[in-house]
Amino acid sequence: MRTRFVSALIAVVTCILVPTSARAVVNGTWAGTNNPWSTVGPTGWTNGVMPNGVGDTATDSVGASVTIPIDVSGGVTVGMIKADFTTNNSMQVTPTNNLTMNQDGAGAGSASIINNIQSATTPSNPSIFINAGAFTLADNLFLSNTSNSARTSGSIRMRATITGAGNIWIENVSNDPGHGQVTFEAGGNFSGNTTIASGAATYTRGDAFGPNPANVVTIGAAGKGSAQLVFVGGSFGAMENNFVVAAGSGGTLQLGISSAVTGPVQFKSSNTGSSFTLNGDLILNNPSTQLLTIGDPMTGAGKVTKTGTGALRVLESNTYQGGTIVDGGSMAVGNASLDFNGFGTYQASFGKLGTGDVSVTSNATFLEIESDVVDAIADSANVNLAGGGSAGVADNGYMKLDGAVNETVNTLILGGLAQLPGTYGSSASSATFKNDEYFSGTGILTVTSAVPEPASLSIFGIAAMGLLRRRRR
Repeated sequence: MRTRFVSALIAVVTCILVPTSARAVVNGTWAGTNNPWSTVGPTGWTNGVMPNGVGDTATDSVGASVTIPIDVSGGVTVGMIKADFTTNNSMQVTPTNNLTMNQDGAGAGSASIINNIQSATTPSNPSIFINAGAFTLADNLFLSNTSNSARTSGSIRMRATITGAGNIWIENVSNDPGHGQVTFEAGGNFSGNTTIASGAATYTRGDAFGPNPANVVTIGAAGKGSAQLVFVGGSFGAMENNFVVAAGSGGTLQLGISSAVTGPVQFKSSNTGSSFTLNGDLILNNPSTQLLTIGDPMTGAGKVTKTGTGALRVLESNTYQGGTIVDGGSMAVGNASLDFNGFGTYQASFGKLGTGDVSVTSNATFLEIESDVVDAIADSANVNLAGGGSAGVADNGYMKLDGAVNETVNTLILGGLAQLPGTYGSSASSATFKNDEYFSGTGILTVTSAVPEPASLSIFGIAAMGLLRRRRR
């Protein structure tokens, strides 16, 4: 009797704990015509089974440009969407009903959207579109472009509002923000982080990567090479995210705006909780006629390089240690008062350039210290102004010192020549050493030390050392 009871109990437990049939992952391949997602057969999913489950894959390998609206009630779930063909065409998925990305939930895997189109003709069209609609992350998401796409509107276009609780990781073989880039074209309301590990990504809204500092945006990843993030919308007055610049990428890492922006762009959080952590060097690029402002603090070991013909203004007490190079356009250091506007509340801030050396190359116009700024440049910093353009005229590579400015620095080199300790400025200033090629405005730069000639080789390079020798003759 006891034996029969135990055997029956084991049988019941086995039925409960070991299902008789587990769901098999569906690998769906699209046939290549415009039809709803639910279509199965010759004009839909060729294997006869519609992908709609955790870990399922949806692949377009036929090569016709298709638009696939999701018509399934309640939406669909897949682990991968992939375009893999050799024609100059695109794949579009329209989440009329919800599209959920889920490879294995809390497991080690990530859901993915992969563009591997290798067009055998001019690759002007290859792209994957996730069109406007409901798009949910139930897992981390890997966005990968390995295609040869040169499409100006992007190789992967995220046009849907992103919700859910996953992180986004981007790897793109194209580092051109105008051809083959990964694009974000709607607001984001997800709770994860975003990493542009390699290549170019663009966005059109200040809330594209989530609305608060907990949504960290990282530019670059160790060993992944160059990466950049470029704003291509009209303008924005606030961006709440924390930013991190990765160390050890092995390439150049850039944050910028496009030449086509129509208004000012300001990276400044309304909650004062955001910052830029420079674990690596960062290029800030503005090729536009609009003002680019960094209003959140920049910290860390990295260097800041300003490029592009446009203007950059920094407003916070930055502490980054790698130094500052103005290598294009202009850069200004200013203060900002307490401000209330339609974007939020902005606390007062006081601009500084961090703790490192400062250089203005002949490719740039000027570095400006605004009139209400104190100690914009560290007292221990070495300053190098290249000059350029017309002799005796402040037109390239100079410093603009506004009224009441009296900056103190360690050493000064003008046009490759080391300068003596003392006060420097334009002919409109009260400085002891007046020079209208390297200075403008009525402010003063106070230099406390002479450049030690042997040390100048390491500080400012071999060219500066040669000019020092020439000056001694």
